Amino acid sequence: MALRLRQRIENLSGQFDQNSWGGLSWHSDFRRSLSGRLRDDGSLNVDYIAAGIPIEQFSSSYQLRPVKGKPGSLQLRLTQPQAQLLGGEVLADDFTISESFGLNTRLTLKDIQLADVLALEQQEGLTGEGTLQGSIPLEKQRQDFRSLMAGLITPERVGLNSSQHRN
Repeated sequence: MALRLRQRIENLSGQFDQNSWGGLSWHSDFRRSLSGRLRDDGSLNVDYIAAGIPIEQFSSSYQLRPVKGKPGSLQLRLTQPQAQLLGGEVLADDFTISESFGLNTRLTLKDIQLADVLALEQQEGLTGEGTLQGSIPLEKQRQDFRSLMAGLITPERVGLNSSQHRN
């Protein structure tokens, strides 16, 4: 007998360590075939994520599938992931997360506000205005994030101001 389970969670909030989230909505269409093959198609939307940097309106569809040639192994594919970040938008190319939690994608930055980026530095007197655009490759293998070397971020109408007060 095949199993099909449709799940829907709406407006869930939570916290883990210093990270919190709110407005999480998850829709899932989970199937298990007679042969035991698992498959799940769904979507995830989150109003806000506070994980060191404020992320808003995250959304993505996903597919959970068996890895070809590896019975019992699963991989998660995120499609059309996007979020609001630092006054602008971040989009990621579709990517797959393996059991080792490795991933490889490209982030596209649109209209990121320089003032919001500089506010993260928490340095008194450092201000800026303008927007940043660009593309950054992102790779994670095992525990390490890397591969930010080939990205390109370009400023548009940018102005910086740094003032240090001396007594």
